Amino acid sequence: MNLKHGNEAIRSNDEIVKAAVRSNPDSIEFASQSAQANPDLVMFIIEKDVKLLAKLSKNALKNKKVGLTIVQKSGEALQYLDDELKNDFDIVKTSVQYNYSNLQYAGKKMRENQTLFIELAKKDLGVLEYLTDDQKEDHKLFLELLKLDVNTLRLMDKDLGDDEQFMTDAIKINPHALKYASEEIRNNKKVIMIALEKDLSTWQYAGPELQNDKELMWKYQTDFNLDGVELGFIKPKIEANDSQMDSMNYDISEDE
Repeated sequence: MNLKHGNEAIRSNDEIVKAAVRSNPDSIEFASQSAQANPDLVMFIIEKDVKLLAKLSKNALKNKKVGLTIVQKSGEALQYLDDELKNDFDIVKTSVQYNYSNLQYAGKKMRENQTLFIELAKKDLGVLEYLTDDQKEDHKLFLELLKLDVNTLRLMDKDLGDDEQFMTDAIKINPHALKYASEEIRNNKKVIMIALEKDLSTWQYAGPELQNDKELMWKYQTDFNLDGVELGFIKPKIEANDSQMDSMNYDISEDE
């Protein structure tokens, strides 16, 4: 049966349409609007080849109930749905729950939905490859990602690494976030002290200006000794500045 030249009744008959599609899958584009919107026929098409959905009219793929049925059967079919459905939370979540790569087919609104994105990241950090430019600048999103893995910060926009408030918040969650801060922040004594109070080993991330800061070395030399921490990256610095610290002690005595 050639649907292209059939009348409306023929092009609306599900059995005739199915027979035509079995013979020539591409003929689905000539089925009537009502036939194309029939969920049973849509499922039949998916069984044949999900790519055939691209030949359906957009009006046939606007119904949420039909859309859910489609993505339950084939998550990648999200790419063929109407734009409104690509921004529907339920549909997109159903599509990506077994394969996060389907997120690439979602609308911008859903791609940047923080709740959904964090949920996916908890299952597989591979979803981070779909971070948008706007998301890479998202303060709140990266604080949540940081809780999963400190190394997620390597993907953030460099402006966040230079944001004192963001880096302070990040360090309070995981002091090793300091590793991804800008040089200016790593030379910020206030920020460094917050990191050191939580984990002395973060000294290794301090900027060159603070690596030789006498006040910090004097304050944390005692802490390192009390904690019994032997860290090669700080010990030479302390030893190299022993004479300076002796001088500091002398100056303090003099003041007294």
